[in-house]
Amino acid sequence: MNMTPFYRRKRAPKGSASGSAARRKAPSPAALVLGMCLLAAGTMAGCIPATSYQPLGDRGGYEEVRLQPDMYRVYFQGNSETPMVRVIDFAFLRCAELTLAAGFTHFAIVQQSGLTNIAPGPGPYVGVGGSFGMRREGFFGGGFYGPPDYGYYVADRAAILIIKMLTADEAKTVPNAYDAAYIVNSLQSEKQKSIEQAKD
Repeated sequence: MNMTPFYRRKRAPKGSASGSAARRKAPSPAALVLGMCLLAAGTMAGCIPATSYQPLGDRGGYEEVRLQPDMYRVYFQGNSETPMVRVIDFAFLRCAELTLAAGFTHFAIVQQSGLTNIAPGPGPYVGVGGSFGMRREGFFGGGFYGPPDYGYYVADRAAILIIKMLTADEAKTVPNAYDAAYIVNSLQSEKQKSIEQAKD
């Protein structure tokens, strides 16, 4: 502890580290207000429920276009709170439901892509794309995440599938044909869970 009276202590040189530290400027009012706004925005974003299984709306959902009698383009968009794996699962679920509704039993993926919109604050979105698939033992996705820092945040995630629907006999000749009924049964509980969460 320095016992020298304060009036006899030598001041740190103007360019020294201690002198610089003593003269550090306090944050400006504008910076404080900006920080508070960003904190509030992050808190509010955390309160938004993940996108449920629903038709496309303000919070995302599915949408499809029938390209041919046996082909669909299916789109599912999830908000910033929706994991990419759920986006992919629900895109496949919609494909399976459409397949069964059209009188087919299986479907094959003709084209697939994923997109994550990354927004730097309130500015324009930047899209990061990729591709994905499914494994026999489950569903998965990856490669859709933007910078984890530097003020960026994930605005929403989406998956796009173009499928060809197949009969049971046709599916026997297609190596990567998906059983529509199996997918519907596998994801039914996840679908209901998402709907219940959206009501809370």
